[in-house]
Amino acid sequence: LERYGVVFRELLERELPALQWPRVFRALRLMELGGEVVAGQFFRGVPGLQFASHAALRRLVEGVPEDRVWWVNATDPASPCGLGLDGLGQLPRRVPTSHLVFHGHRLVVASERRGRSLEVRVGPDHPKLADYLGFLKVLLARAVPPAKAVVVETINGEPAASGPYGQAFAALFHTTRDASSLRLMRRY
Repeated sequence: LERYGVVFRELLERELPALQWPRVFRALRLMELGGEVVAGQFFRGVPGLQFASHAALRRLVEGVPEDRVWWVNATDPASPCGLGLDGLGQLPRRVPTSHLVFHGHRLVVASERRGRSLEVRVGPDHPKLADYLGFLKVLLARAVPPAKAVVVETINGEPAASGPYGQAFAALFHTTRDASSLRLMRRY
């Protein structure tokens, strides 16, 4: 519960055997009876019983501010990637080279293969597009180890170099292009 906030069967399938659902369920039920956790249906599309810490329940009630832009690596415990749940839509594989960008609760960008393949769910003139692409700036400028470049091969299934997003990327990064891809580098 400290790691996830809300726990359910599908979430624990990736855990070590000692932390998988059959072994944890009984303890969670006892914790519920003792008032340490709350049981219920917190997320639609997740079958079966879910357990939440009191802190997580407070966060769920407060909700995610709809004006907040945030991103997560696909392997982060908070990521919905790889859970195989209905209602989440097509998500990238749960690997370290994939990222998700949200605006509030809405998925706006999905990145695979360190940015080589992007699914951008807003138009190239969207006023928040620069915020949505901020995770690419982090990949290029983080302290350990920054990428020298991000090569974007496709955006929404089309070659990145000839697509409508080129100007938006050029405003944020030092860009070069070849026949089909955009090479993004840190702008100083």
